[in-house]
Amino acid sequence: MRKKSLLHHLVIGLLVGIFIMPTSIVQAQWTVFDPSQYALQVTKKVEEANRWIQHYTNLVQQLTTLGGVLKAADDLVAKQKMPLRR
Repeated sequence: MRKKSLLHHLVIGLLVGIFIMPTSIVQAQWTVFDPSQYALQVTKKVEEANRWIQHYTNLVQQLTTLGGVLKAADDLVAKQKMPLRR
């Protein structure tokens, strides 16, 4: 019975000590703006957008021309006729 009482007092003491301890001081950090890095990121995004536009232009051209439609259909038929390998 004595050990349980001692453990009980120890836990209560730790909890009270945690609540009494002062909190640590939080310091904010200033945000940093790097113009050269920002320009680099904007350039990369513009290049990526241009690649996507070119990709979509090629897809539209392939799907709107008869040759593109026939090539896409031929590729689909060839893939479906390939035997399954195990």
